[in-house]
Amino acid sequence: MYDIDIQFLSKIRSGVIPTPYVMITTDFGTRVYAKKELNEMFTFGTNIADGSVIADGSELAGGELVISLDGRILKFGNITNTVQSDKFDALSATKVKQQGYIALEFDNVDRYFSQILPHEPFLTKNIKGYFGIPGDARSTHKQLFDYYITKQKLTPTKYIITATEQ
Repeated sequence: MYDIDIQFLSKIRSGVIPTPYVMITTDFGTRVYAKKELNEMFTFGTNIADGSVIADGSELAGGELVISLDGRILKFGNITNTVQSDKFDALSATKVKQQGYIALEFDNVDRYFSQILPHEPFLTKNIKGYFGIPGDARSTHKQLFDYYITKQKLTPTKYIITATEQ
């Protein structure tokens, strides 16, 4: 269940379409991907001062460093999240929760992922899915999932990941 405020709802009713996107957090920072370019559409800010210093010597005010905003998602899979498992009878299923998961396909035609994955592995890293109205503050965006990347397949044209709930 999502808590939707009246401003968000009124924008949707007026025809504005929310943009789904994912944030992958690696050791180097956070990479943000969507189906379309995100460059100036979203304001990504940080608000926790942790005293980090980035490579050029300047100080970072918060712990979240966004290092890329790209339109590379080719296909969002369905988010599978169930309260009861379908592998047990009705009584047993109430005690067992099936893990949620999602599959995503990214564009790798320009070998973008082929170049960064050897230096910045995504496997076992956190991936969060959101949807939000372009131009609105990120604090108003709604979280869809919070998973970890458990499988990956890299081809010359696609990078396919499966993320699973932990």
